[in-house]
Amino acid sequence: MQKSASLKTLLIFFLFLIFSTSIFSQAQKEPKFGKISLEQLQKTVDEKFPDAHAVVLFDYGTTYYRFLPHAGLRLNTERHVAIQFFDNTEFDLATFELYLYHNTRGKVKLENVKGYTYNLTDGKFDRVKFSKKDIIKEEIHDNLDVKKITMPNVKKGSIIELKYNIASDFITMNPWYFQKSVPTRYSEYNIEIPEFFSFNKNMVGYFSPFIKKRKETSMENFRVFTEGWIMTDLPAFEEEDHMRSYKNYISKIDFELKSVQIPSRPIDYYTKSWEEIREDLMKHKYFGGTLKKVRSAKMVDIVEKYNSGSEEERMLGIYEHIKKNMKWNGRTNKYSRAGLIKALNKGSGNSGDINLALISTLKKAGFKVDPVVLSTRDNGMLPMTHPSNDNLNYVIAAVKLEGKTIYLDATDDYYPAGVLPLRCFNGNAVVLKKDKAELIGDLIPTAKYKSVTQNKLTMTPDGTLEGTIKKTKSGYQAINFRKAYDRADNEEAFIEDLQNKHEGLTIESHQFENISDTYKSIKEEYQVTIDDKTEMAGDLIYLNPMVNNAYSDNPFKLEVRQYPVDYAIPIEETYMFQFTLPDGYIVESMPEGTTIGLPEKATLFSYNAKIIGDKITVISRIKITKTLFVGDEYEGLKEFYNLIIKKHSEQIVLKKS
Repeated sequence: MQKSASLKTLLIFFLFLIFSTSIFSQAQKEPKFGKISLEQLQKTVDEKFPDAHAVVLFDYGTTYYRFLPHAGLRLNTERHVAIQFFDNTEFDLATFELYLYHNTRGKVKLENVKGYTYNLTDGKFDRVKFSKKDIIKEEIHDNLDVKKITMPNVKKGSIIELKYNIASDFITMNPWYFQKSVPTRYSEYNIEIPEFFSFNKNMVGYFSPFIKKRKETSMENFRVFTEGWIMTDLPAFEEEDHMRSYKNYISKIDFELKSVQIPSRPIDYYTKSWEEIREDLMKHKYFGGTLKKVRSAKMVDIVEKYNSGSEEERMLGIYEHIKKNMKWNGRTNKYSRAGLIKALNKGSGNSGDINLALISTLKKAGFKVDPVVLSTRDNGMLPMTHPSNDNLNYVIAAVKLEGKTIYLDATDDYYPAGVLPLRCFNGNAVVLKKDKAELIGDLIPTAKYKSVTQNKLTMTPDGTLEGTIKKTKSGYQAINFRKAYDRADNEEAFIEDLQNKHEGLTIESHQFENISDTYKSIKEEYQVTIDDKTEMAGDLIYLNPMVNNAYSDNPFKLEVRQYPVDYAIPIEETYMFQFTLPDGYIVESMPEGTTIGLPEKATLFSYNAKIIGDKITVISRIKITKTLFVGDEYEGLKEFYNLIIKKHSEQIVLKKS
């Protein structure tokens, strides 16, 4: 949350009397700009990280406050960074994207940009200066721009050096990231904070910093506190499958404004209890205010339209109406920035507009419904150390119905009532009841990622497989199917895309059931021909019964993974293969059955193959019932996938009789 106007007004007179423009600018021990050495440029590998494609040589940051007589309080963050590239990859690191917020109360500006790209040209030191005219500005939305700085002439062996200042009219500080997508040799961050500001500091990640000694300086009857953190020789942060936002695990430090105390005034607290946050939100014009005195003809019409039937039927009617008649613009927010009347009339809005409209309409219809606020997966988890309003960026509805709580999110057309988008499963959430705030643990998924595939195939003399494939998809698998189906230009294009994704597959005909009914499973049936899945070798035929459904790549490649594996939802995949032997062939060998799993039924893999008459049946089942695996469970989970991959690679061998 940006905070500036009220604090700026309160501070301005006091600051004017005691500030000078240089009070908070302290010299930092960092390399002089423009002084990259020839010796460093001549290096072809990094001695600490010899396999690295690039390394951050140093990254210095300093944040301090300054009072400008004609502009007021200004928060400055100066950064000085250098990166060396050892090959032709990682060049995306030569582009810096700086997001600049602005509203009627103030703005964030990019200032004092300077940079060089250093190269060896014919063995000589060459330096190309960055031109400010090459800064590209793009508008993200009404209150947010991005400025892109791309360093010139970057190639194998280059070192880039960039220095800039971010000047903000707002008081809140941004996080400092010590760790990057490539190794970092040295990262240092310093803050200089006047005594009337107090911040919560939240260190995230698996590496501990060296903490510089806190210093206190007396300045014109008030104190300034200087703090600093240093990390050295950090490995690259690597993202893998099944993880929450990198913000939860990458080494960084977060800041949240805790309190402000202006001399001769009481302390103004900003970090509060969950109860105080509930009170603030329920009083907020664009949150609680939207749930009270909203006089919307459309809302009245919706309530009247669904005033008959059972309570569940009425709730579903209102939910489906809001979902289908309000289009989500893709922006997450806990507030209704447009206001509910405007959003309802327009038929679109951010997530707050839509879900607060749902809550308000359900309230008017007499349902017992509470807002639930949370932090989405891409936003990072709520801090463990203190309640945080700033980290809350999303709201959903919690409806009490027949003794059960049903969670609703109307932003996505493809989700039935009670099934939440994956972005909502991100640790603690807070229910804002009428008289209290209730912190709840992880929201529990009510659906799985579930599919059942049945193959009935025969083999022609040339080794081609022909027959029927039937699939049933439910839960999040069905949601994914519907999204892919609707993204296609038409059904013909959808079928063509399926064929392109599966080598050798030709779909002769097909039929689908329940495409538009989100409360039912998807039913698919295909008449197919599958080529290039058998290998003929003399009297032998080799066939992998998994056809196009084998697990062939382990999603977990790191030797050691320090952050949890998070599936968010349970997974259940069943694959059945029934194969009629071609005339004149018998089974020479086939895979043996196996059952493996992790302790406490966290995972299960079963594989069975048998012969009945002239038919071979293979059944593969994979279940992931536990959704979160911590560090010491990683090796077992990785090996679990290795065993699946090995079994799925085994073949049936047929021999001519």
